[in-house]
Amino acid sequence: DTMQASIDYTKVEPVPYKKTVAYINNFIINTTQFLNRFNYLCEKKLSDVSNQIQRLEITMSILEIKLASIPGLEGEAPPPAPVAQEAPPAAGGAPPPPPPPMPGSAASSGPPPPAPPPAPESTMTNKDDPRYVKYFKMLKIGIAPPQIQQKMMIDGLDPSVIDNPDGPSDYVEGGGAASEPESDNESDSDSEEW
Repeated sequence: DTMQASIDYTKVEPVPYKKTVAYINNFIINTTQFLNRFNYLCEKKLSDVSNQIQRLEITMSILEIKLASIPGLEGEAPPPAPVAQEAPPAAGGAPPPPPPPMPGSAASSGPPPPAPPPAPESTMTNKDDPRYVKYFKMLKIGIAPPQIQQKMMIDGLDPSVIDNPDGPSDYVEGGGAASEPESDNESDSDSEEW
C-alpha cells in the first residue's frame, strides 16, 4: 500500500509563463556568473604557474651558466662503465681481439681524418651578426623566444633568425668593427629593460 496523491493534472492550473521565464533567466545568469568566475580563477592559476615555470627556467639557465664558468668542470666526464667480461677463448687457443683504441690516444692505426674545409671568412652566422647579438643574449639569459621575436618584429628585423642561430647571416660588413661595440652597449641596456 503505497501512498499516492490522486491529482488530476488536467484540472491543475499551469505555472504562469512569466514565472517560468524568470526561473530560467535566473538559472542562466547564475550559471554564467559561476562559469565566468571559475574561468577567471583557472586563468589566474595557470598564469601564476606559467610565471613560476618561467622563473624556474631562468634560474636553471643562470645556474647552468654559473656551473659552466667554473674551471675544470667542463672537461670532466663521468667515469667509464666497467667493460663486460667477454666469453673465454675458443678451444683453438686464439687470443682475443685487441680492445679498440681509446678516442684521443696518440697511437692511432690509420691516418688522421681530413680536416673540415675552412669556412669562408665572409660568411657570418646569425648569432655573430651585430644586428642580432642582443637578441641571442636575451635568449641566453632565459627570455622566451616568442617575446624576443616580437621585439625583433618591432625593431624591423626577421624574427625567424632566432630559430636558426648557426645559419648564414646576410649581414654586409660596411660599418667595420666600429658598429659592433655599439650593438654590445645596446644589448646590455635592452637586457636590463626586459
